[in-house]
Amino acid sequence: GEPRPIMSVTDALFAAGGAFVGFLALDAVNAVSAPKGFPVLCPPLAALAVLLFAAPTAPLVKRFNIIAGHAGACAAAVALSAMADEGYLKGAPLPGGITEKGLLRALIVATAIFYMILSGSAHPPAGACAVLFVDVVPIKSLGLKFVLFPGLAGAGILVLVQIVTFAVKDKLTRGRGGFKKKFT
Repeated sequence: GEPRPIMSVTDALFAAGGAFVGFLALDAVNAVSAPKGFPVLCPPLAALAVLLFAAPTAPLVKRFNIIAGHAGACAAAVALSAMADEGYLKGAPLPGGITEKGLLRALIVATAIFYMILSGSAHPPAGACAVLFVDVVPIKSLGLKFVLFPGLAGAGILVLVQIVTFAVKDKLTRGRGGFKKKFT
């Protein structure tokens, strides 16, 4: 492939600053919303911040990918977990060492990828977020709310901070330098 353009120091400072402000915003909103049962903070959002601020022109960072990827992957996690809770995985012939939880995790990731390919919404942090539903009990207790919280809502906050960050950067630098094509 082509060599990637090296970011300027200004780009890097705005990207790092935007991620910093984004996570401060996530923490502030989460402090109010999480106690009410609507968390907006989860580890896969750190990966999203890297994509949004360090690779804003990457195809996987299109807003459609972020929204549709999170919604579909998290919906798959909720649906498949509900099926597992109803016993649909009980008695499945599993090779040595593979557990029902491991099977569920694999089904969620595979289903999320299948959905994202067919919908054109590939977004790796969404797949990571979906796996949280299997592994983190407080997240699983969200039930259907998990489709929106924390991943999609948190992603929305980071996208808003990205828009403001790059608008401020463009205004202050009058559009000089920076990324080769505009982010979408």
